[in-house]
Amino acid sequence: MSSPFSWKLPSVNEPHFIPLLAYCAIACLIFLGDGLMSYVTPLFIESTVSNPLIMGIVMSFSSIVGITCDTLFPRFFQSKHHLFFLWATVLISLFFPLSFLLLPHAVMTFLLGVAIWGIYFEFLFFSNSAFIRANIMFQNNALAWGIILSARAIAQFLSPLIAAPLYDISENLPVVFALGFFIAALFGVIILQQIFPSKFHGSQQKVVEKSYSFLQQFGVWKSLMKRFWALHALMFSHFIMEASIWTIGILLAEELQQKLQIGKFFVAFYLAPFLYMGLVGTPLGRKYGKKRVSILSSLLGGIVLAVAGAQPQVWIFLTGTVFAAHCFAMALPLLLATYEDFSARAGKRSQDIIGIQASSSSLGWIFGPILAGGLATVVGYQLSFSILGLIMAIFALIALVLVPKKIRLPQAELNELTG
Repeated sequence: MSSPFSWKLPSVNEPHFIPLLAYCAIACLIFLGDGLMSYVTPLFIESTVSNPLIMGIVMSFSSIVGITCDTLFPRFFQSKHHLFFLWATVLISLFFPLSFLLLPHAVMTFLLGVAIWGIYFEFLFFSNSAFIRANIMFQNNALAWGIILSARAIAQFLSPLIAAPLYDISENLPVVFALGFFIAALFGVIILQQIFPSKFHGSQQKVVEKSYSFLQQFGVWKSLMKRFWALHALMFSHFIMEASIWTIGILLAEELQQKLQIGKFFVAFYLAPFLYMGLVGTPLGRKYGKKRVSILSSLLGGIVLAVAGAQPQVWIFLTGTVFAAHCFAMALPLLLATYEDFSARAGKRSQDIIGIQASSSSLGWIFGPILAGGLATVVGYQLSFSILGLIMAIFALIALVLVPKKIRLPQAELNELTG
């Protein structure tokens, strides 16, 4: 019997591997600039408004704009390839740091800045999905998402290390560096387009569709969500967890440090598995099914985190967090790859699948900070993660029971809805 780990990384001689690495290098530059802005934006807002609640509301506005983009992009950009989305990402991203550098610091300025943030981040999400659909072989979708998420994890690790000392020198210096990373990404796209022109145009599915109304769009999403809602809820819980790590997780690290010195690395412990677990999950998903492995991995991680978070010993909580993070880091790329499979099967409705997929991230970042902050106020930081783990486990259990082995897309119904 063959082992589920009898696999190897693609060779550099394979036609899709070098473009994937080049694309991930550009994505990493964007994530670095985004990480620097993520670090300083809350500091700028709080120093201006001096109210954590207002700061949270302003920050969540980016995801409100993002989920609006999730509904609009499938309507207006049905036939666009990933280079269109990548160009839009890098061009729009330039205005985020520029708004902080050139405009006076005020609530309206911050709302404009985070709105730009929400727009370019959704363009990047659509770009990632379109790139994988156009350039990666079907069986390697999970691996490709794992590599892209690894690039993001590397940037998330480096961003605070870069931003903190720069901010100590000057509060605007991280913003200048973020602008530099976005400009570098812009030049990267220019070079990429010149080196791999055939790769970036030859395999993208060309679809010319008449535009349809908002009501038709709503009908399409409603029809698709009848099939996807359980998986969508599970992915939503993953992004709630991610948003919570970047809000109360940072504060929890400070609290844990008072009890055990190693507790200050709580966020790093959580993020570390995302550097490599996407690669580990690929062979398991290929052998046992991406949906099944992602659901079971989410269930196991959620249960472990729920139990560990309720323990008073810090070392038990940290150990449980590391184990749960490995499970979540395996599950998320497989969930994203599952949606990519749906997108490949959806044909002219592929952008709607991506929009539904991206909306889980936007919703998670809207409700995650609010939910995490509310829980932390009532039960404390550590126990909040216990409850978040329980929520993850409940959504995973629902998906395990209700998600069929084969999800069939309602093609006839979708065609009828859109004429």
